[in-house]
This record gives sequence, structure tokens and C-alpha cells, in this order.
Amino acid sequence: MANTQTEKCRYPSRYSPQAYVTAAQYIIELICEKKASQARKELPIKFWDLPEWRTFFVSQLRKCHILLKKYGEGAVITALKGDKCRNIYSLFAPWLEDIIKDQKEILDAKIEKSTEVLERKSTTSKPRQVKLDKRLEDLDG
Repeated sequence: MANTQTEKCRYPSRYSPQAYVTAAQYIIELICEKKASQARKELPIKFWDLPEWRTFFVSQLRKCHILLKKYGEGAVITALKGDKCRNIYSLFAPWLEDIIKDQKEILDAKIEKSTEVLERKSTTSKPRQVKLDKRLEDLDG
């Protein structure tokens, strides 16, 4: 946890006042929040220190690191916040990985598409630069 947003701790924690957490902790907070709402409980501040939640938090953290390494934080977080995961209360759900994999493909396609658009824009801007250079040469010469 960090009091200021850093590259590593970029997600705001909902259970630590004015703190930023890593992607793994943010994901676990989402899962624990879903599990608590299913049991009709409220999560207190720093709930992971409580014996009731500590074991669940640590077990989910291990699985979370595996998912992050395999798919990346964007795909995991987006999938968990999506409608397909509204009834998932554990990262060990057997169908969760398929949902994350699909989300990763969607995100990769968006990145590829935006890269193509940027490449097209960069190739179309070159002739303008050449015309500008030619005009400057004409003015000098």
C-alpha cells in the first residue's frame, strides 16, 4: 500500500483510507466484496487483518498472481467487473479463466486496432511535412 499513487500501486483501495494498492490487492478486494455481499456482510477497513478473512484473502492472492502473470491486470480487472462475472465469488471458479481469456482477446484486438490507426496517421502526415520543407526551401532560395 502507498499513500500516493505510484506505478506499482495505482488502484485506489476501498478498504484502506486514502491508500493505493497493487493490482493483485485490488482484485482481491473486488472478490472479497462480492463474497461479503453474497453473505450479506459488510467488509470493514483493513478486513484482510481479521482472522475471518485472512485465509480467504491469502488463498485468493496466490491464484491472483497466477492469473495476472498469464493474462495481465487489465484483462482480469475488466473481466471481474463485467456482467459475466457478477456471480463469481472466488478466483478459483472453473469458468473464470475462460472469461478472462476472452476479455484478453478483446483488449488485444482494441490495442492492435489503435496501433493500426496511429500507424496510418503517421504515414499520412509525412507528405505534409515534405510540402512544408519544400516551401521553406523555396522561401530561402
